[in-house]
Amino acid sequence: CRRTLLEFLIHFARNKAQLDILVSWYDSKPDIDGVDLSQNDRWEILLKLHQSREFNSGEKRWRLEAELKRDTSDIGQLNEQKCKAALPDLEMKGKYWQEFLDSENKDSNYMLVAKMKGFSQSDTESFYEAFFENVMVVYKNMPR
Repeated sequence: CRRTLLEFLIHFARNKAQLDILVSWYDSKPDIDGVDLSQNDRWEILLKLHQSREFNSGEKRWRLEAELKRDTSDIGQLNEQKCKAALPDLEMKGKYWQEFLDSENKDSNYMLVAKMKGFSQSDTESFYEAFFENVMVVYKNMPR
């Protein structure tokens, strides 16, 4: 039950004070009152950090690089791209959007899904307006 509550705390953190708590757990505590932070918890906290405008790019970058040293698995690589695609940066979103539409894209389905999940993590309406206005047109015209 405590494990589930920890996951909910991570999931529902939104404002700066809540995100600061997550970052303090990530940075210094191997467990939260007897519940270990799992590798998935650590990636979820990093995802929250990357999608937030409350933290600068340097803070995001060094934590991501450190986590990639801890997690050298293919799951780590997928989460890296998910975090990068979650950045609240219109130029970066445009780069990923072009990758999604590129018929020559060589990403695996797993990598593509990870990037798309990160891309959609933004809480800023302007991203949705900029990229999703014509989604049905794009979908209908994509090769099967």
